[in-house]
Amino acid sequence: MYRNFSLLIACLMLTGCPAVEKSPAGSATRLSTSTDVKLTIDTGDPKVTTVKVPYAGEKMTVRDLLQAAQSQGITAVYQGEGEGAMLQSLQGIGNEGGGKEAKNWIFYVNGKQATVSSAVYSLQPGDAIIWRF
Repeated sequence: MYRNFSLLIACLMLTGCPAVEKSPAGSATRLSTSTDVKLTIDTGDPKVTTVKVPYAGEKMTVRDLLQAAQSQGITAVYQGEGEGAMLQSLQGIGNEGGGKEAKNWIFYVNGKQATVSSAVYSLQPGDAIIWRF
C-alpha cells in the first residue's frame, strides 16, 4: 500500500504524469504516457481495426480524430455540422436507423459511452476511443 501511495505522490509532483486508461469493458487499467489517441473500430465481425493518431491539441474532437485517421485507411462520412453533425457511416458500414433490429455506430471514450456528438467531444492525450456497430 505504501509503495502505491508513494508512487501516486511522486506522480503528482512531476509534470506529465501518466493518465490512467481503462479497458473498453472497464475491468482493467493501465498507465499511459502516450501523446497519441487510440482509435478502435469494432464492426461486430471478427475484424477490429486499431490505429494511433497524434494528439492535435485541446480542441481535437472525435470527429477530428476520424479525419486524421484517414491517412491510415479509416473512412468516415458525416452529415451536418457542429453539435448536429452525425456519423453516417464508418469503414463503409452505414447506420441502420431506428427499429428493434437496427444497428448504429456508438462511440466510447476510455470505456464510457459518450453522451454528446462526436463532433464536439474534446479529446485528451492518451484517450482510447472505440466505435462499435
